[in-house]
Amino acid sequence: MGSYEEKVTKFESQLEKHWKVISDSIEENGNIDELDEIQIKSLKTQIVTDFREVDRIATEFRRFLENTRTKESIDKDREIADKLISYRQITNDFLRSLNQSDAKSSSSRTSSQARLRAA
Repeated sequence: MGSYEEKVTKFESQLEKHWKVISDSIEENGNIDELDEIQIKSLKTQIVTDFREVDRIATEFRRFLENTRTKESIDKDREIADKLISYRQITNDFLRSLNQSDAKSSSSRTSSQARLRAA
């Protein structure tokens, strides 16, 4: 079935892999002014779908950690919870900027890209 460390490594790898898909989309499409309506709709659908997978993996990971109940797993659970909050905020900021009717306002977009680099 695998050791605790192997499972943690596997979950972290899956989480990072799926988050990278979202972060790459945000980076590649940061200049929303250049996207047409169809591209924006497609991008929103893709990001929401990808984020659901990130959320599913994080939830499964946290459930595994809850069942382990060691100091290390409790600390790791907090770390994953904090990451998920950050990922959710970055994703929501970018989706919000996609939804803005006035694409000239780039504060949310700039904010999400700055936090993305920090994450």
